Amino acid sequence: MSLTELGRYHDRFEAEIICGRLHAEGLDALVFDTGLGASYGNAFPVRLMVLEEDLDAARAILATSAD
Repeated sequence: MSLTELGRYHDRFEAEIICGRLHAEGLDALVFDTGLGASYGNAFPVRLMVLEEDLDAARAILATSAD
């Protein structure tokens, strides 16, 4: 089980909301690099990570959320 990047966000709160949506759908997700972005005024994006085997399902969930 390894993690893979689902996306990068300059808005940490957007990434946290998406992470919560994935959790609600039963997928494990984590937001990485939150300290780095906050330290430099959001100059660096945070990364939303999911399990490699959940990547396609996570993308499908995000695609339906955008509709």
